[in-house]
Amino acid sequence: MKISFKAFLRICLLALLLVVICVFIALQTHQSEKSVEISDAWVRSFLTSGSMTAAYCTISNQMDVDVVIVAAHAGQVGTIEFHESTYQDEMHRMVKLDQLQIPAGKKLRLEPGGKHLMLFDVERNGSAAYQIEFVLGDGTSVAHDFVVEDRTM
Repeated sequence: MKISFKAFLRICLLALLLVVICVFIALQTHQSEKSVEISDAWVRSFLTSGSMTAAYCTISNQMDVDVVIVAAHAGQVGTIEFHESTYQDEMHRMVKLDQLQIPAGKKLRLEPGGKHLMLFDVERNGSAAYQIEFVLGDGTSVAHDFVVEDRTM
């Protein structure tokens, strides 16, 4: 079977276009996988018989655009909220935040006395870790294991 030069050229151009699309998709996937990294992730061990605790970590934004975290979820946790501890008028207050924003190329440290995660209705099943998934403003998500620890402040 013979094919004309024009048909051969069309096939080559189509193959080249498919390669370019595949490379573009691979680069986008790689970029989104590396957009946010979680480190030093831990959950405060329970102090009482209650089902509430706090979680902390460092969130690194490796993108060249700001990243917004709009929600957080964990399988063994009823609700996770973003909070910030403040000191005003000689009073310590905890303020609920709607979202967390990490500027391009920067890190956000969630730590005791500052911004942190509040975990409500936590199932205590003896697990040494909870996997928390952060939902980003663009609809993607990143999950990380948070180890239960009894750190001194």
